[in-house]
Amino acid sequence: MNFYAFNALIAADAVLILFDCDTLARHALNQVRTQVADLKTDQNESLVDEGIVINHYSSATGFHQKLVEELIAEGLPVLRLFAHRQQSTHTGL
Repeated sequence: MNFYAFNALIAADAVLILFDCDTLARHALNQVRTQVADLKTDQNESLVDEGIVINHYSSATGFHQKLVEELIAEGLPVLRLFAHRQQSTHTGL
């Protein structure tokens, strides 16, 4: 977590964690949640973890569905708010 994010969370009332549907984000999610929990304990006891927002989600991709199902099965606070992946309309002209 960088300096600016750390200071913003000290001043915040709540936090939403964005989760990109990919393997790297999957591995980093627990680390981010641990950092937020540590910050809450040490710096901002009133900070509330509101949950995880799924970002770059494509319902057509079985891999994305599997990742989200894994998070829910682990009991993580996944919000039913999905930021869907936009299809590119760039024509290359």
